[in-house]
Amino acid sequence: MTQRTGVNADAAIDEAFSFNSADQPYWQTSPCPRWCVTPHYDSDPLDDRSHAGLNTGVALTLADPAKFGPHGTEPFYRYRAPTLTGSLLQHLREIEPVVELLDERDEYNAKLTLDEAVTFAGSLLVLVAEGRNPTVGLPAPGGAAGHQKRSGHQEWCRDPHGAHDDGVCHAPELSIDAGRIGLTYNPQEGARVHFERESHNGMTPVEAEQLAFQLLAYARWAD
Repeated sequence: MTQRTGVNADAAIDEAFSFNSADQPYWQTSPCPRWCVTPHYDSDPLDDRSHAGLNTGVALTLADPAKFGPHGTEPFYRYRAPTLTGSLLQHLREIEPVVELLDERDEYNAKLTLDEAVTFAGSLLVLVAEGRNPTVGLPAPGGAAGHQKRSGHQEWCRDPHGAHDDGVCHAPELSIDAGRIGLTYNPQEGARVHFERESHNGMTPVEAEQLAFQLLAYARWAD
């Protein structure tokens, strides 16, 4: 069969589309998914009959160093920041892939469903948004939000208790040159995200990042 390696990602992915049934091992009954870059053989044991995608990783600069080197004795070790990697993995008998997170020091290993991975990724981005931009974040606990929640308002509502009689809650807005984005809630329509465009000049990359983070924050608040 044709081997797929991780050397050239584009070539490996394109090869999956031209997959010939004559190349597949006897146990494989359908072509590889587009993202699979691992070779399959007739000799693969049952536990190894999985599609695997390319690893994407990040160096963990705040973690303890990882040892690497060609020899097992201390003088020959070198040290570097350990890498946390993520990749798609789908066993022959699974209906959809999972996202596998691995620490190269074998201190962390987790498999997430696609839905779990989306939720986790969104939560991470919101945490980044709150850390980088003090204007993005939930109201402080114990403040006016607590009174609003008891009176039927949303936890994220910025309006003072009793300030509006129409029952509409408003979240803190984000204003950039291109416009304003906000979140409202009323019992009839539920939560709604609003964008008021004020410029046709587009957004800077920083503004686009702020907008994306704020959208994620609104989605989490309204969930």
